[in-house]
Amino acid sequence: MKSLKQLFTALCLWVLWFGLTVVLAQTFKMLNTTHYQSGDTPDKPFRVAIVAADGSRYAVPFQEAQTMPEVWNRQPEKNCQQEDCLFQAADGSLIFHNEGALWYSESRYRIVGNRLEPVSHVAFNVGDVFFAGIGAFILLKLGKYGFYRWRYRRAPEQLAAYHRAVWASVKRWLIWVAVLVFFILGISVLQAA
Repeated sequence: MKSLKQLFTALCLWVLWFGLTVVLAQTFKMLNTTHYQSGDTPDKPFRVAIVAADGSRYAVPFQEAQTMPEVWNRQPEKNCQQEDCLFQAADGSLIFHNEGALWYSESRYRIVGNRLEPVSHVAFNVGDVFFAGIGAFILLKLGKYGFYRWRYRRAPEQLAAYHRAVWASVKRWLIWVAVLVFFILGISVLQAA
């Protein structure tokens, strides 16, 4: 019965960690989104979908696309299964989704007459999810620490023992992180040489 309770607790903590990771990753995505006003010129990563003379579609930077309105792709794909897809948002704007192995970006724009109006641009990569997972882990650890401080608030000797255990754990983790950082730095120095 005790092992079943531990399994259930571990599963609940895993689900909580995963949920926090998703929430933090979405927060990072919202913070990485650049919004534009009418007449703004977006940064270089902003891409617009173009249709070539042979019917193939490709992406060009916003500044280059401004000069060729006759080849703008104005129709979103119905069932897009490619890396670069053009979608239509509910507000009528176009979203050009461009993705690679570990990242994706979305450029949202409107076509008004013979000019492009940028709306927003977001770039998101696997590193954001990695840091969100670390952030969720830290939040869970801080929550656990706060819970045990509250639980042992009337027992100073248990609280002192808990603090010693926490600091021993923190020291172990810092040593492992330092070893990992030096290992990664060593590999990058060897590759650069």
